[in-house]
Amino acid sequence: MTDYRLYFLDAKGHIQNVEELTCSGDDDAVRAASSRADGRAMELWQRDRRLCAFTGVEADVAVVTSPLAPHPFEPLSPKP
Repeated sequence: MTDYRLYFLDAKGHIQNVEELTCSGDDDAVRAASSRADGRAMELWQRDRRLCAFTGVEADVAVVTSPLAPHPFEPLSPKP
């Protein structure tokens, strides 16, 4: 089992809350994070490695694509 952290972000990208997840691997962690989507921006990390991120309804932060990520993940795009 591997430990992951799911960070919930506010509209400015600041951490509001964190949830620790213990999962069997990256696929399981992405599914667990996806099931916790509640409209806030979220980032899933394993130590210093960001696996993926969700854009939230009120988010104004860039997000990164993951080969493991189902919808609603979006590719990283530069901010104007």
